[in-house]
Amino acid sequence: MTTTDTAAALAAYHRTFDEMERRGAGLLDDGANPAKLARDLLCVVLRLQCEDRFTGVDVAALEDVLGQIVTAQEDEAGR
Repeated sequence: MTTTDTAAALAAYHRTFDEMERRGAGLLDDGANPAKLARDLLCVVLRLQCEDRFTGVDVAALEDVLGQIVTAQEDEAGR
């Protein structure tokens, strides 16, 4: 990869990351709850797997992440 290719790839990464950050900030500003979003994602993926779709998605990993999010929220709330 040339320096120009590397610079272009890095710029594209930063644009993508910036957009993700803006979307996340917008969701939080609108009152989104991270644990509820993660739960909803897990429910959607499980439903898709019941339809024999998204079978390569590691649901156990999603469950672990959901647990980590709940723990983080509880820690922030001082529980």
